[in-house]
Amino acid sequence: MNGKTFLVNMWSETALLGLSFIAGITAHYFFFRRGEHHLYPLRYLQLHFGAAFLAGLFLRYGTGRAALDVSITTTFLGLAYLVGLYSSLILYRGFFHPLRKFPGPFGARLSAFWMSWQLINKPALEGLQELHKQYGPIVRVGPSDLSIALPRAVSAVYGPKSSCTKNSFYDLTAPVRSLHSHRIRAVHDRRKRVWSSAFSDKALRGYEMRIRVHRQKLFQALNARANEKINISDWFNFYSYDVMGDLALAQSFNMLETESNHWILKALIDGIYPLELLLPMWFLRLIMAIPGLAGNYWQFAEFCKQRLMDRMQREPEIPDISTSLL
Repeated sequence: MNGKTFLVNMWSETALLGLSFIAGITAHYFFFRRGEHHLYPLRYLQLHFGAAFLAGLFLRYGTGRAALDVSITTTFLGLAYLVGLYSSLILYRGFFHPLRKFPGPFGARLSAFWMSWQLINKPALEGLQELHKQYGPIVRVGPSDLSIALPRAVSAVYGPKSSCTKNSFYDLTAPVRSLHSHRIRAVHDRRKRVWSSAFSDKALRGYEMRIRVHRQKLFQALNARANEKINISDWFNFYSYDVMGDLALAQSFNMLETESNHWILKALIDGIYPLELLLPMWFLRLIMAIPGLAGNYWQFAEFCKQRLMDRMQREPEIPDISTSLL
């Protein structure tokens, strides 16, 4: 290879890297900076790997390069793209974001993982209290997140005239959604009308009969341990979930009798830990989409499905919530 050919190749490589860098900036500025993208993390990952694969095919068969050379070049092109993307993202979040004037740790501006790291050894309540003591009643705790500790903010955020909507946390299980997790008010209102008959005066009186059974079991258990030290939180937990299971699907978890958590509740509690860290929703959905990384969630979902199918095959004497819905 003569000197001229070498310079041409070097110029071509540099131009490709520059284009990749600009593509990263462009992708952030015109796409990722706008709207919400937390619903499709696996799709974006597949898209980027697919683009890298196609670029490799073009370099291999379009230019006749050796396989090792293609692999190295494709890797560097991908890195250049990511450097451009994240350079633009960091500059935007740090200095041009609409929340830039709110106080808070600089690391929290750049990534939601900053807050997650702070909560590894402490509950969110303590972590947020410490930040409010340092920065005041309104603190920027993430690139697009504020923690607000102002009484007058309650009506502004939750009042009937509020323009605020639920955040991305409620999209964790999308497209499967409960009444509680709908973020669009009109859709929520339609679902709410379906549920309204389950909470009529007549229905509530029936639920009281169901609750009375578990309340009596709780009193009996506490009276039998009147002279012992007990963890009252555990017993209230047993009672609460027994009531919920019975009211929803006419089938208690029998935790008051066994004096321990039902196995599915253990799976639920274990699965909740990532939520305690306030991890970004795109990351949680990516974990759920990768087989084997969210076993507790899928185990819980399958259990709920089986319980519902079982309930649909029988009709209890005392109506439960499912009586109205079915």
